[in-house]
Amino acid sequence: MLSYIYRIVREYQKTHHCSPNLLYLNKEQFHHLRHAFSDPDNIDEMSRQLAMHIIISHDALHPHLARIEKCWAQADQLPRFGTRHTAFTQKSLRNNKKGL
Repeated sequence: MLSYIYRIVREYQKTHHCSPNLLYLNKEQFHHLRHAFSDPDNIDEMSRQLAMHIIISHDALHPHLARIEKCWAQADQLPRFGTRHTAFTQKSLRNNKKGL
């Protein structure tokens, strides 16, 4: 999963001449990505290493990328995409009673 993410990031950079800062995944893809890191529970570190916010989208058939110009410091400040998207940070994952 991680190698696929890096490949689509390179393609995005070539096409748009900038780096993406949003990564859209569905729950299953997110689960696979988490296990590519040494601490799969440290979502903030994953996001930092990828240099992207991670958005869980129930509509994402494949991982995809986007770029927003404004930087949001916390998940609750990320743009609202409706009820079918969830932005994750370490704090929001801890507060998520259901878990992934």
